[in-house]
Amino acid sequence: MSLDEHLLVILIEECNEVAYHTSKALRFGLDDKDPTLPEHTQTERDKIHVELNHVFAVVEILAEREILPVTFLDRKIVAEKKRKVWEFMEYSHRAGTLT
Repeated sequence: MSLDEHLLVILIEECNEVAYHTSKALRFGLDDKDPTLPEHTQTERDKIHVELNHVFAVVEILAEREILPVTFLDRKIVAEKKRKVWEFMEYSHRAGTLT
């Protein structure tokens, strides 16, 4: 495995960590703390925040290595995605699956 491939695997892992903690937040609440770890003080919200920063760190490394564009954050793409999210949330609301 090359260094670039290894970095891509790390990106996958970090994205999975975001998904994992987001799933936990949906199941137990954003402010839930793992009751099996009494010394644990981070909420799921905190964990999502940390993991998103880990994703951005790996993305920056990928950009530094020119695997991704240096200007990887494209406001036009972000704006279009936000528009689509709201559009499909409205569609879900009309379909009765979003309250």
